[in-house]
Amino acid sequence: MKIERDMLVAILLGIIVLIGALQAIQLTGLKNGVSEGTGAASAPAAAAAASPGASSPSAPAQPAAVPSSLQNLPNMVGGC
Repeated sequence: MKIERDMLVAILLGIIVLIGALQAIQLTGLKNGVSEGTGAASAPAAAAAASPGASSPSAPAQPAAVPSSLQNLPNMVGGC
């Protein structure tokens, strides 16, 4: 009974360590992808570059225009 419990704990611990290692590998890949501009965080910039208003696909992406409803947002925030 004791050996079975110890074996189960060891197996679960091994699974947790394996999952942690896989997540570390994925995080490193994601970090490298974002720093190179190919990650999920750069997707809006890529979409802006592919918009009809873009001058050329190889040109650097310009930030998207802020909607007029958000341009005076700091003035709309009241309070303290």
